Amino acid sequence: MTSATRQPQTPASPEFSAAPGQGGTPAVRARLIATDLDGTLLRDDKSVSPRTVAALAAAEEAGIEVFFVTGRPARWMDVVSDHVHGHGLAICGNGAAVVDLHGGPGAHRFVKVRELARENALDAVRLLRDAAPGTVYAVEQTYGFHQEPDYPK
Repeated sequence: MTSATRQPQTPASPEFSAAPGQGGTPAVRARLIATDLDGTLLRDDKSVSPRTVAALAAAEEAGIEVFFVTGRPARWMDVVSDHVHGHGLAICGNGAAVVDLHGGPGAHRFVKVRELARENALDAVRLLRDAAPGTVYAVEQTYGFHQEPDYPK
């Protein structure tokens, strides 16, 4: 039987193991946890429950990578790190940077950064200015936020 015609595994298949009361579940060890922040990991008050902090610690102790995935900028990761006690890595800025949170607040290390080239950013602003005259702009960079003088504070 080829992989294209292979029948789905059943609880009797060697690839499955069944825990009592759970039926057939794949016998696959998790290697990665990736979670959004706002409304998922973080509660409404932007805190993380003690149970979640303990679960993150247990996952890391078991060798499971923990990633926080967010559109928020890297500079906001101190808030996250403080709540999760330095666990995990963060993919932030809509994928623009990967930040190691293990050092705790103020001691993060950038693992990977994909910056938008200056000339591309300026081209985008020129096109947007033509399409929406009077609009003011700001930019989030790896180490800070910069805005035009008329940008709302």
